[in-house]
Amino acid sequence: MQISKATLATLRTQMTEALAGIAKENGIILRVGNCSFTAESATFKLELIAPKNADDLRVSPTILKARADWAMYMFNMKGADPADIQRDDLGKTYGPYKIEGYLPKSHKYEFLCTKEGKLLKVPRETLEAHKLRTIAAVQGTPRRTIAG
Repeated sequence: MQISKATLATLRTQMTEALAGIAKENGIILRVGNCSFTAESATFKLELIAPKNADDLRVSPTILKARADWAMYMFNMKGADPADIQRDDLGKTYGPYKIEGYLPKSHKYEFLCTKEGKLLKVPRETLEAHKLRTIAAVQGTPRRTIAG
């Protein structure tokens, strides 16, 4: 038998279905990841995620990983400017974006957010602009006085 991409795609689907029961039985998340292969052999990555609580089982593994990365990489983020994204911003909503986590390997779109139920990668500048608008709306915009 020759191994092909089509065969591996079918096998990945079958493995995911087979592992779903094991994951549910043990209260974990199992995900079949990337695969490297030759004509004679293939190696799949199997990711196991141990949720911290029952709510984590309903959350996407992508979001769980981004939250873990937030904890790892954002532990010392404390900017001088209030509009800077800081470590305590996880889970907060700025404009239409709710911050779900951090993507350390992504340099342009480094934050994982949800917007209207969809998962998106968002650049820092976009989040900081929405955060600044949110802060201004809460504090009230300063009124200009006209000298006369």
